[in-house]
Amino acid sequence: MRNAIFSNYQPGGMFSVIDVNKHPGNVWFVDSGHTSASNSDGYGQNPDAPFATIDYAIGKCTANNGDVIYVMPGHAETLATATAMAIDVAGASVIGLGAGNDRPKITIGTLAAATIAASAASIAFKNIIVIGALDGLDSAITVTGDDCDIDIEYRDTSAAVESNIAILATSVDRGKFKVNYIGFIAGNAVTNAVVLDGCTSCDVDIAFYGIASTSIVEFLNNACHNINIKGYFYNSGTSDLSKNVVDTATGSTWHVTGFDGAAGCGFSGGSGAAIAGDDVSALIPAVDSYMLVQNTLDRSHMLVQAGLDRSYVLVQATADQSYMLVKANDQITANTSYMLVQTTLDRSHMLVQATADQSYMLVQSALDRSYMLVQADLIKSMILLLPST
Repeated sequence: MRNAIFSNYQPGGMFSVIDVNKHPGNVWFVDSGHTSASNSDGYGQNPDAPFATIDYAIGKCTANNGDVIYVMPGHAETLATATAMAIDVAGASVIGLGAGNDRPKITIGTLAAATIAASAASIAFKNIIVIGALDGLDSAITVTGDDCDIDIEYRDTSAAVESNIAILATSVDRGKFKVNYIGFIAGNAVTNAVVLDGCTSCDVDIAFYGIASTSIVEFLNNACHNINIKGYFYNSGTSDLSKNVVDTATGSTWHVTGFDGAAGCGFSGGSGAAIAGDDVSALIPAVDSYMLVQNTLDRSHMLVQAGLDRSYVLVQATADQSYMLVKANDQITANTSYMLVQTTLDRSHMLVQATADQSYMLVQSALDRSYMLVQADLIKSMILLLPST
């Protein structure tokens, strides 16, 4: 009976011990630098007798079985055609081992159509360095399978040898794309780091350094929907945020947030709002300043605003020490004095004004104890008659 830890034997090979909680399917090893590496039966399931190429290992996987291919540190391959590496087995994972420059490397060149073709659904391709070795290489990685998980470092060879596109995803649903793109600021061949064509519900996590002539991320040909993009964007020579994300297809729905190294600021935007930087100093002339004041009675707070074109005066009710904010404008001028009075019936407040040529008096109706404001000036007076008791 198969336990969590079990021994596996390959015909013509050796025993290997596997934890099925982490690896429910087959586990394969690839290491081009091993002296015993061979694309033959009896190899591949032990790091001391590995396969020589990733594509051969993929061919040994079983679809939707949870099979994993571990690519050993220092492994290196060169792809020269569009069919040299096809990730075409659903559910297979290709995982590079090692850190830094010891991670596995795949170099793509010779023909412009050379690529890593990921056509199967639910595949993973992680911790591998992909190098573009042909100036004008069409697309280093082409993805058409749903639910993919791509996590790579992409490198151009030099400023004179750059790919057009690092990753091209077409009609992919629920894809995850994480790319650390290391390019050159003196180059001229890069069009995009990531292109999405008719994709839905995808996440793009990018760190880009170089020059992208169209944009770092582009929606091309067919509209994409529910796309979330984040990361670090350094598109040399473009500091107005205009070449970070471009919807050439039009009609896409998306959101981006990140930091633009060329502009030196964070930014955000999307299909419903233009991409804009988060430098709030540029907004100061357009916004008002505020001061927080406290209600003496219950110690609650009120925000008092003072803007460039308006000022406010805080007035206090003597009866309960509450406050009312009064705006000074064309109707209520800044040099006018105010007094806040309170109604006995519902304890609401009314503002009473006193100016140089007119005064106001608040009088109370004996019937219902409501208030009426009475004015007296040089040419007229108002008297409120109260019913007798």
